[in-house]
Amino acid sequence: MPSRAELLTLDVATRLELIEELWDSIADDPGSAAQLPVTAAERDLLDQRLREHREDPAAARPWTEVRAAILARRSIPTSFRSGRVTTPIILSKSGSPR
Repeated sequence: MPSRAELLTLDVATRLELIEELWDSIADDPGSAAQLPVTAAERDLLDQRLREHREDPAAARPWTEVRAAILARRSIPTSFRSGRVTTPIILSKSGSPR
């Protein structure tokens, strides 16, 4: 396995790809995901967002639409615009990320 110093010499695009692969390996494994710490405040916020979604599921926006809006607001290199995300983003009733 490369050392931390060696990893830090990689270009940003490669490091971001590694981050995505590492995150996917955690998200795809229920045992690993269960070990992620969630504070009481975060749990409350997740519960609130889930309630809001159940009350008005039509307010949800497709990930492709949300992602396009985020990328349009930021200067994201084109090479990163086609990546996949395995973690959900829950939006407020106004449609903006919280």
